[in-house]
Amino acid sequence: MVKYKIMSDKDLQDLLVDLEAEDPWKLIDETKERIKYFNFGEDWHFKDQKSYYFCALLNDKIIGCARVKTGGQSSLSHPGWRHWLTFISVDPEYQSQGIARRLIDQIMYFCSKENIHLLISSYSQQGFDKIRRHILFYAEEYNTAIKESSTKPDIFF
Repeated sequence: MVKYKIMSDKDLQDLLVDLEAEDPWKLIDETKERIKYFNFGEDWHFKDQKSYYFCALLNDKIIGCARVKTGGQSSLSHPGWRHWLTFISVDPEYQSQGIARRLIDQIMYFCSKENIHLLISSYSQQGFDKIRRHILFYAEEYNTAIKESSTKPDIFF
């Protein structure tokens, strides 16, 4: 059974260490190979940013993940919109099983409860086309403020 968790940077770091106690960086590298855009640990030095990871776990393996990040370029190019959905991705072996939809559900519910206005952009038009209807559905379901952007706010400082 797939379990879903919302984690901070520290929570995810602790999970990765627990899952692969001997070599957590090996597990991170393996996860990066399976989960497109998974870049955990590459921006820890930015102290003004905070990330929330939404993970799908199966038998102690991350099979899907999404990240909502604060700060960075998105807050400059879109004033008032400090949170950005940076990626959502599912291991190809587990795609078409509703995992991305469930992650989106959790993201929109979380953002609604935390009163977070979420900026949405895409790296891949094909991927965005697959999930856009779910984003719109759950944003409306939970009354979450979202804004679509053609700009990719990928510069963080």
